[in-house]
Amino acid sequence: MTKNVDPEEYLKKFTFRPVPPGLRDKIFPLVKKRRARAAFWTPLQWKAVAGFLILGVSAVLIDVGAARSQKARLAGLLNLPAVSVRENGGQEELLSEIWASRSDSAWIEERLKLEKKVAGREDRRELFLYLKEEFDGS
Repeated sequence: MTKNVDPEEYLKKFTFRPVPPGLRDKIFPLVKKRRARAAFWTPLQWKAVAGFLILGVSAVLIDVGAARSQKARLAGLLNLPAVSVRENGGQEELLSEIWASRSDSAWIEERLKLEKKVAGREDRRELFLYLKEEFDGS
């Protein structure tokens, strides 16, 4: 049967002795190596994660810049003001401007007039499908 021993009383039995010379020089490098092996991520892995984060942020910033550039180009081609959908407050106004500035139907009607046909709905549809096949190459 074991006796209940007070830990403080047990520790009072020991006397303080200084660390033997050279022991720290032997122990610390071994402990440092073991701790480095047991680490969750090595310094190289931390550097790789930081590099990928920088690469990801750069890709997002480049994408945002390219999107703005493409919006400006598209607005220039469609003769629209270069206004972002978010700045405008809604997509409806931007879509209505795009549809209002489209000249496809006017161009088709002029083409039909040149061919001396009546610009009816069915004729425009047939011409549109013909032009679509012509441009798509199918």
